[in-house]
Order: sequence, then structure tokens, then C-alpha cells
Amino acid sequence: MKLLAVFLILAAFPVAHAEDGLFVSRHNVTYTLGESDFVVDEEILFENVGAASGNLFKDNVYLRRGNAWNVEVDVVDEDQEYSVEYLPSTIININLLFWRGEKREIILKYKRSDMLFRGDMVHVISGLALGKYPWTTDSASVKFIAPEGFQFGNVTPHVTKTLQGGRETLTYDIAPVNIENLTAIKEGLSIRIEYAKYDEMALSGMKTAREFIGEAESDLGNANKSIENARSHGSNTSTVLTLFAAAQDTLDDSKKALELAEIKSNPYSAEYSPYEAYYYAKKSKDLAREASRNAEESKDLANYEIQRALEERISRISSKLSEQSERVEAALVPDLGKPPEMAGPLVSYGVAVILILVTLAMVIFGAYTYRHTGRGVSAIKKSTVKDFKAIDELKHKTFVGFDKKVDTVKHGTELAAEIRNLMKRKEKLELGIENLRKKKVRGEIPDHIFELEKEKLNRQIDEIVANIDRLQIKLKEIKRAKR
Repeated sequence: MKLLAVFLILAAFPVAHAEDGLFVSRHNVTYTLGESDFVVDEEILFENVGAASGNLFKDNVYLRRGNAWNVEVDVVDEDQEYSVEYLPSTIININLLFWRGEKREIILKYKRSDMLFRGDMVHVISGLALGKYPWTTDSASVKFIAPEGFQFGNVTPHVTKTLQGGRETLTYDIAPVNIENLTAIKEGLSIRIEYAKYDEMALSGMKTAREFIGEAESDLGNANKSIENARSHGSNTSTVLTLFAAAQDTLDDSKKALELAEIKSNPYSAEYSPYEAYYYAKKSKDLAREASRNAEESKDLANYEIQRALEERISRISSKLSEQSERVEAALVPDLGKPPEMAGPLVSYGVAVILILVTLAMVIFGAYTYRHTGRGVSAIKKSTVKDFKAIDELKHKTFVGFDKKVDTVKHGTELAAEIRNLMKRKEKLELGIENLRKKKVRGEIPDHIFELEKEKLNRQIDEIVANIDRLQIKLKEIKRAKR
């Protein structure tokens, strides 16, 4: 059956050495990964299954191995010759000489780094794990061993992780039993494997997530107070409540993600998975930040509804008191014996309040006179021009303190909105740096371009942080003044 499979494979992939009868019955590769490079151990077993023109195979086999260095070659049969050329791409040249039915085993060991992309915390190895061959292979096994203290993250193609010698290991056993495996062997098995100290990253991520959840709960509490205040003023809070509910749901999802991260980070749990713990911790942190943003927006919208309700109420009071003021003036002016002097329009809440005080003062003054003279207001002496000048001055006064507080609140709201906008810009720039880092890891941009772009974004972030600090100082001063 094995011989039949060999001939079927040879028929499926007619290549140069296959025509001469060269065949690889076993190819084992082990990648021992590091932080800046990796070590590769290879075992290749060649067989002569019969040549088209004779039984002797005599030819050179060329193995390209990227930027490999410290190459060691062990040829089991001493009659075989080999050489290594360190060109831009290292070439290992082995001269094979053997008869039909014989086998030759080649053992290689070398270091490489060209397939490795190093990020700040996450490392990625990406490329062809076997290389492309001009011959047919019966089976192949490719193993990846993570560095000590590291764990594997996203892995393509997917394969189950195992633990060997206290280190995580991935093993791809490939036999030509289907077209996918045949293609993988022929094309070189394309892989992309991430590895990092996910256990440490998960613990740090969970700590940050807990802090963000605490902030989100505080933001939701503040938003709830603003919503209750808005309700007490009869404001329309339907939109506010929808946004608040979304923030609450997002916070609940954040807490659930944190619970999963805690389960996955427990080494004594059957579900222990450092990478998944890191993933859920990051998800929890991101959801908590989103909940805070939604809570802040719902609070701002509630405060806006309160402001609008107060403005409408002040407008109604001002309108009513304006009418009362006109009636008071109409009653008082004829006694002066001259045409009435029209007062300016009442345009502020402070003016409305002073008119209330004027009216109240007149009522108290009338009661006092009646008590001491036994007569009503009409029995007292006629008012003089001086009296009405005083009333006119009082009517045109404004509550400076009240107007100042209104302006202060308005200014504080504007500062808070500006700070939030700056925070959103900062988050976008930080996301831009993260996207740059991913592009560098994927090899889409070189290191020097990454550093230039990263420095440019960091300068913008520093400028935004300085502006945020300046505005926050102003906001604190305003809050102290309000007290």
C-alpha cells in the first residue's frame, strides 16, 4: 500500500528529482523558539525508489534556509559530500550517491531569525515551516517549542497545544492522506504562530480591567444621579435611559469577561489557558472603557435636559413677572402726575427675582403702615419722584452672583466636553500606534518607518496630554469656585 501511495504521489506531482526516483519517506523538523532567533533541527530520510534511466542516483540536492547561520550538517554515509554557501539566502548543497532501494539520512542544525517578528510583548513566527521541495515527501512532522515562560497565542493552522518538559509545544503531523496535506507538503506548510508571556500579561490586564470597572461603576453612579435630577425637573429622559442601559449592559459584559479571565488564569483549573486569560482580560478592559464613555454621554445628555428644563421654567417665570411688573407700573405711575417711563424688558432670572422682592417689600411696607395708622395704603402720603427713582434702580439691578454662577457652570461644561474630545483623540492615536505595531509584526512596514511614525504619533499624544492637564486644572478651579 505504501509503495502504491508513493507512485500515486509521484504521478500527482511530476517534478525533476521525482523523475529520477528521489523520494523523501520522512522529514522531521523541530523549531526551538527564542526571543530574538530560533534553532532548527531537521532529519531528512531520502530513498532511491528507482530512476527512469538506471538504478543509480547521483545528483546534488539544494536546501535553501533563509538567513540560516551556524549550520551543522551530519551525513550518515561518509561517502556523501556537502557544502554550505552563506548568500543572501543560505544554500546547503548535498551530493547524494546511492543505488535503488537504498536510503540516505541527512541531519541539519542551524539558527535563523528571518521568519521571526518581534513586538513589544508578542512574538510572531511566520512563513514556510518546511520549505518547497523539488521532490515528493511521504510524511512530515513539524514541531514548535515555546521559550521557557512563554505560551502560544493565535496559531494558524490550528493545532492542539501540549506540554513537554514544562514548555508548550505544537506538533503538525502531516501525511498525504488528503489533498490538503499533499498541498501543505508540496508548498511548504505555511504557518503563523504567536507566542508571549501571556500569563503575566493576563494578570496585568485583569488588574487594569478591575480599575476600569471601578471607574465605570462610578461614572454610572454619577450618570444615574443626573438622570434622577432630570426626572425631578420633568425632563424627557427616554433617550438618556436608553444610553444608560447600554452602558450598564456593557459593564455587565465587562464583568463577565473578567470572571472568565480569572478562571482561565488559574493554573489549577481544567480550563487553564494563559492566552485566553489575556484575551478575556483585554476584552474586559475595553468593555469597561466603553461603558464609561456611554455613562459619561448619558450624564451629559441628562444635564443638557436639566438645563433646557430650567431655561424653559425661567422663561415662563420671567414672562409672568414681566406682566406683573407692567401692572404695578401702571398702578403707580398715574400718581406721579406724569407719563409713565417704560422699563426695559425683563431678560434674566435675576431681574425676575428682584421684581418678586420689590412686590414683597411693597406688601410688607403696606402692612406695616396699616398696623401703625389704622389705614390702608391709599391713606399714606403720596409717593415722591425720589421714591420711584429708587424703585426703578432696584428693578434694573441684576443678581451678579447668580449670573456668574450660570456662566461658571456653562464654562465648566464646555471644558469637560473639550477634555472628553481630547481623550477620544488620544485613544485614536494610541490605536494608531497599535495598528502600526501590528503592521510591523506582519512585515508590512520596516522598523525605521515604524519608529518614525510611532514618534510622530507620540508627539501628538504628548501635546494632547499637556492640553488635557491644563484644562483639568481649570476645571478643578471652577469646581472649587462653585463651592
